[in-house]
Amino acid sequence: MKKLLLLSLAAGLLQSCVSSSSLPDPVTSNHVATEGAGFMMHGQPRKVHYSVSYTFRDLKPGAYTAQVEFENPGGSGQPIRVTKRFSYPVKSLNVESPALTRIRSGQNYNVRLVLHQGSASGPVVDTHSQQVNFGVPKAMAAQMGVATQID
Repeated sequence: MKKLLLLSLAAGLLQSCVSSSSLPDPVTSNHVATEGAGFMMHGQPRKVHYSVSYTFRDLKPGAYTAQVEFENPGGSGQPIRVTKRFSYPVKSLNVESPALTRIRSGQNYNVRLVLHQGSASGPVVDTHSQQVNFGVPKAMAAQMGVATQID
């Protein structure tokens, strides 16, 4: 009974961290769908990273390049860029940003994928934008040992 009460309390606290109305819905574009988007906390010291999972459909078989731009919560104005290459019919791709130095809790951040046929200089096949919410309060992150500065 005590465990059930503690689990219920923990679930309620986590639910109160982020209102469901502020959570962005997954987006689907012509050839790309967001399957999952959020933030991971890992490494030593523990840092916050974007993590987005995409699926692809209705592409011609061949090589593709996904250029992903993550909104930089550190305030530099320059997005964080990650490039991934894959061959279709591979249908899914997971993209993670480098560790973030700073982030604000309770805020949505933009992630944009530009899909090129062949190399990054090849024709653009699709553009896909998704918002991702970071909702871990500063005090909770400190208890978890997160080294990223949380405002």
